[in-house]
Parts: sequence; structure tokens; C-alpha cells
Amino acid sequence: MNTIEQLDSEELFRLALLDVQASRHDQAIVKLKQVISREPEDARAHFMLAAEHAELGLYERAEEGMRRALAIDPQLHTARFQLGLLQYSRGLLAEARQSWQELESLGSNDPLNLFQAALMNIQAGELGRAAEELENAQKASISNPALGNDIAKVLANVRNRLAETGEQPAAATRSAGLLHRYGDSLDQQ
Repeated sequence: MNTIEQLDSEELFRLALLDVQASRHDQAIVKLKQVISREPEDARAHFMLAAEHAELGLYERAEEGMRRALAIDPQLHTARFQLGLLQYSRGLLAEARQSWQELESLGSNDPLNLFQAALMNIQAGELGRAAEELENAQKASISNPALGNDIAKVLANVRNRLAETGEQPAAATRSAGLLHRYGDSLDQQ
């Protein structure tokens, strides 16, 4: 009997997360596909497989997998954010905006909603407003360090661009980063 066959789906999923963190993409993909073959409705596994496909540059597969994960679990907000981010990074701004639209229902203090709003403001050239949203997103992401790190990278870039242009951040800011999969948040779902 193969060792992988002796593991249950949750064990395989957790081991796949470790493979992702160690950049063992081939091993992660094998384990995630095994989880999906056993549990076809496991939205987390579909999302993580999609993220691995994105990591490998298989963007169409990644987008398809993220959509599949969201069809299974529309409340998997990390997948929704990452789907939009994948589209945004490929220059598909209308698609990204549409994917992110439902994040607005999470409220104005949700880090994913703030992050997507900041990215759209960066695209629109509203760097001061984007900096303000990124600062708020960073504060709100304290329970998700991977997300906070990505926000910090983007915020640093925005601040550098603001310094280069001499533009001032929004009033609230004056007083006051391709893809991570935010696997820690998947463990909590």
C-alpha cells in the first residue's frame, strides 16, 4: 500500500500546506489533487491547487480553479481576493473589479476589501488615497501575517512613489506587495 493512501484528506491537505510553504510545488500539487479526488467539494483544496498553478505560471488553470473554489464556497474570501489579484496582475482590470465587488460586503474595515480598494486606487493614480487604505488594511490584518507582509510591501512601494512625485498622502495618512496564498487563514476555516 502506498504511503499517501494511508493518509486521510485532512492530513494530506496539511502536508500540502507544508509543501507550499517549502516551495515543493510538485509535491503540493500531487497531495492537493489526491484531496480533491477524495473530497471533490473541498473548496480549500481547489483554491490551494489554483494558487499552485498561478505559482507555476498556469494562469488560466489558476483562474478556473479559483472560480471552482468560489462556486463551492462563496465565503472563501481569500480565494475571491486572489482571483481578482491574478486578474489585476495580468492587466484585466474590469475582471478584477468584478471579482472583488463582493469583498465590499465585508465592510470598510476588512483588510481584503481595503487592499483591493487600494490596488484600484493605485491603478487610478490616487496614490495618497491608496496609502491611506493600505495603512488601514495593514492594521486590520494583524491576525494574518502573510497578508500583512504583502500589504506592507505594496505600501512601501506607494510611499516611495509618493516621495518621488512629492505628492502628499491623504489627510488621515499624514497623521498616522506575485501572490501569497495566505495559508494560515485557510487553516482557520
